[in-house]
Formats: sequence, C-alpha cells, structure tokens
Amino acid sequence: MEEDPFTPGYGEFQGIPKRTLPDDTVEYSIYVLDSSYPSQTRRRARLEVVKKAADGLVGEWGGEYIWQRENFGLEIVEDDGSIYLKGKTEFGEAIDDEWFIVAILRELSRRFQDLWIRVVDNDGEFLLIEAANALPPWVKPEIMDFRVWINSGQLFLVAEKNATTPITLKEALATINAADKAKIQRIRLVEEEAFYRVSKYPEAAHDHLHHALAKVPRKVALVLSERPQYVSAAVEQFYLRDPISLKACQKMKNFNPKDSVLVSVKFTKVLYAQLRSQEFAPPEGAGFKIPSEELKGKRNPDFAPADIGMKLACGFEMLIAPESVKTEKEELISDEIENILKNNTPPTDEEIATWPKTSDSEDWLDIDYTEFEKNLQGKSGKDEKAGSSKDQSTGYGHKSAEEKLKKMVQRFEMFLNDDESAGVDGVNINGSDEESDEDGSEDESMGDDEDEEDKGVSFDEAEFEKMMREMMGLPPDENVVKSQEMEDAEKEEEEIRKIQSQVEAELKEAGVITSTEQPKIKELRDDEDEEMDIDDGDEVDIDFNLAKNMLESLKSQGGMSGPGSNLLASMGIVFPRDDAREIDGKGKGKASD
Repeated sequence: MEEDPFTPGYGEFQGIPKRTLPDDTVEYSIYVLDSSYPSQTRRRARLEVVKKAADGLVGEWGGEYIWQRENFGLEIVEDDGSIYLKGKTEFGEAIDDEWFIVAILRELSRRFQDLWIRVVDNDGEFLLIEAANALPPWVKPEIMDFRVWINSGQLFLVAEKNATTPITLKEALATINAADKAKIQRIRLVEEEAFYRVSKYPEAAHDHLHHALAKVPRKVALVLSERPQYVSAAVEQFYLRDPISLKACQKMKNFNPKDSVLVSVKFTKVLYAQLRSQEFAPPEGAGFKIPSEELKGKRNPDFAPADIGMKLACGFEMLIAPESVKTEKEELISDEIENILKNNTPPTDEEIATWPKTSDSEDWLDIDYTEFEKNLQGKSGKDEKAGSSKDQSTGYGHKSAEEKLKKMVQRFEMFLNDDESAGVDGVNINGSDEESDEDGSEDESMGDDEDEEDKGVSFDEAEFEKMMREMMGLPPDENVVKSQEMEDAEKEEEEIRKIQSQVEAELKEAGVITSTEQPKIKELRDDEDEEMDIDDGDEVDIDFNLAKNMLESLKSQGGMSGPGSNLLASMGIVFPRDDAREIDGKGKGKASD
C-alpha cells in the first residue's frame, strides 16, 4: 500500500531525530547504576547525596559565577520505573555556561564513580559535535542518541564498532548494567576533543568575568550590592527590549538617574559585550546626561561609564516595570528587587567610597590584525619589546581566542599530513570499514602515541598565511606570491618529468625505443632564419629519442586512434592530423624565403 501524499510529514526526511529542547538549552541526566543500590529507596538516598555534592561543587567552583539566564540545578525525577537526577539550563548566548555545566558533571562523575551521566542540548549529542574531527566513520547522528555517556571523568560510547541502528534509553541503561562491557567503548582521541573546552575549569570559571566602572543611579548600586548576579537579568531585559518595555524608561520612576554614583560592576564578558555593542540614545525626559564620546580628538574617559550605567539602569527599570514582558524567573527577580528597594536604604557616598573600583581592560573586545599576522608566523611584537611572557595577551584579543586559533592550526596540520584523508584525488570523507576497524582496535593506545605522532607534523606557514589573508580580505604578500609561483612552476616541471619517464618506460616495453643516442637539439630562433647549435650550457633538457620515437609512433597511426595518441590524450595533449602534403608545402615555403 502506497503512502498517502496528503499525510502530515509526507516527503520529509525522517533520518535525524527531531529535537524537543528549545534553542540554547542544555539538559542533563544522572543515573546511579550500581548493584549496591538495588531498591528505589536506596537509590533515592544516594541521589540526595549526589545532589547535595553537586550544589557544593557549584559553590566551590563558581561562587561568584554569573549565569546568563538560568542556573545549574538538579532535581530527583521518577519516570517509567527509573529514578534519577535531571536538570535543564537555558544559557542564551553564553556558551561558557554550557561548558561550565559539562565541567561540573564531569567532576561529579569523578567523585561518584557509580554515576552515569548524559548531557545534550538542542543540537543533540553536542559532545560528539565538538569531537567531529576525531569520530570514526560509522558514527552517524541518526544512531547516536542515548549512546554518549560520562563516567569516572571519561567519555564512553554505548555501541559496538560499526553500529548501524539507533537504541532507546532503556537499551542503553541495560547495556551499561550488563556484566559484559564489550558493547561499551572508549575512544581516547574522541574524549580529548570532546572535553577540550572543559580542561581549563575551574580556573576558566573566573576568566569569563569582566569588571567595569559604571555611573548608575544610587538604587541600582543598592540592588547590585545585595544581588550582584541580577545584572544578567537587567542586561537581558535591555538587550531584548521591545517598544512596550521601553516606555518605562521615559520616566525612570524606580531608578532616578539624577542621583547617580560611580561604582565597579561585575559582568560576564558576554553581558558586557552585549551592552557595549548596542547603540542606544536615552529616551527624552529620562534625565540621563551622557558626555560626548570624544574629547579634544581623544577618547573621553567619562563616556563609557556613563553609557554603560545608563543602559544598565534602563534594564533594571524595564525589569521591574509591570508592563514589561518577563519570563517566570524574571518575575521572581522583579519581586525580589522590589523587596530590596522597600526594605533597604541606598548606600551613602561614604559607604560607596569604601567599595573597590575595579576596572578591567577591554582589549579582549578588539583584534590587532598586525599582531595577529605576527602570531600566525610564530612572532610577537610585544615579546620583542617587553620580553616573552606566558600570561601576556597577544594580538588575538584574548588568550582563549589564541588557544582556539592554535587548535585550528593543529587540526589543519593533521588534515594536510593525513594521506588517507587528503590527497591529489581530493578528500576522503567516508573511509572504509577496514580502516575504522583498525582505528577502533587502537583506541586505548592512541592517546599514548599522540606526542610522537605530533612530532612528525610539518606545516606550510606561507600557504596558511596566504589563506588567512584571503579570509580577512588583506592584500597578498608579493614575496609570498612570487615564491608560490616559483614553487608551482617547479612542481609542474617535476610532474612533466615523471610523465616523460612513464611514457619512455612503456615505449621501451613495447620495443619502440631502440637507440640510446641523445644528440644535441637544434633550436630555431624566432628572430633568425638560420639554425644555431646550442652550447653545452644551453642544451634543452629533452629526451631526443623519446620525442623522436613518439612522433614516429603518431605518424605510423596515419591519423587513426592508437596507443601513442591515446596516451598523450590522457595527459591532455592533442596533436593535429598528420598531413604530409601540408607539411611539405610549409617546408618549401620556408625554404623559398
């Protein structure tokens, strides 16, 4: 029976599973899989201990951490006969929140080795996406749901080699619980790639913060002193503002800018960039006084604090305005802010004077392309002037950006040096089953030999620099262009020599070549009518016998298809028909001149 074309979903590709998570959301589940906890009651008690430890770990690693939208959190869930911990966090544009959660879960699995943890986002198994360059050929997105798990700080795939069918959650848990672990594999290279971003935690949890001076209304300073994490909700309100919410900024009832103070505000780098990137003029009648951006041809130091403070105050005003559109979490924050304003007295000038005035550099917002080019060549202008320093920032604008670029270069080197993946025939994407089997059999030892493999990697810096210049729209380096042309000419000449050698070898096998004599080649100059013998130093490097025998072979074909013409045609060389009368006529005409 044929499928009805009017059926909903007819004609749609059904291979890749449809996702149910909203955008920019990560979901995580923690299962206790240990025979020591056979009953639901004992498992629940164990999960309570794990939940408490997770909360303590978040406080230990990220006591001052500012979440973009939602915090990390776990709750006990009973579903389909299973009891486990589950959580969901919307991270918005702050991808660092997602990787911080992965780092927390990985550390939790180290501390409780009976835990098996699964973490996905709206893209699915994003840990495999992160490790895309290291995945074996049999890994396909349509079969990998419920196959990726974290245990004891390691990444495991619940799958046999060359698996082809998807599995359910129950099947995955049953495989993990089984005594035979043959269907569970750990690929070290995939694990290293997947966990690359989390290797810097917990230190990286503090690196994403940015302190900046801001001139804010005194009541905003009060709220930030009581709940510094509420800065994310205020920035979110301002960044996603709508015309209805903006009406609250015309009067600024709750946060009057006439009484403003200069304080240091703690942001995340994402939050600060969101405020700085917005061009926004304060509404008329709001009472903000923003100085000019430039003063006497230079950058006005008073502009940034006033601009940041104005945007932040507008965000807080919209956050507690009743007409604003808010999420459930923002409604709770709004109620909390109103209680703070009602039950607390704004700080005095004397109190604010005791607060630290921390202000971090904004260099990470900018990229110095001159320094960027030097770093691509392994040089640093700053190192030349001030000496080398490991912690010194480079032209990439931020240390993590530098590390990501170096990782990209390393991946590029591996690709260029992989004869199986890239060659004269193009890129080999699929690979063979035999190769995947060999890769799988060496998974456990792959990490130990990685350092030795890296030593053999070579990299054409000139070629990479040329590519980066084209990507950034910079003019090409003349020296690089000339050297590239010379290299291309040499490669072409070498290729021609190889083809000549192959042709000669085949002709010798056929018995066409009978003489090894190689006389001097005479060259007829275009501007002279007489033939001139070429000196030894000017001899044309051509195999005379090869050329002579090849031409005789072509002549013997009489213009028909044959081995000589077919061989040359395969190399892109096509000779005209051999017309003796035409050749004789041309020769006589030349002699008569």
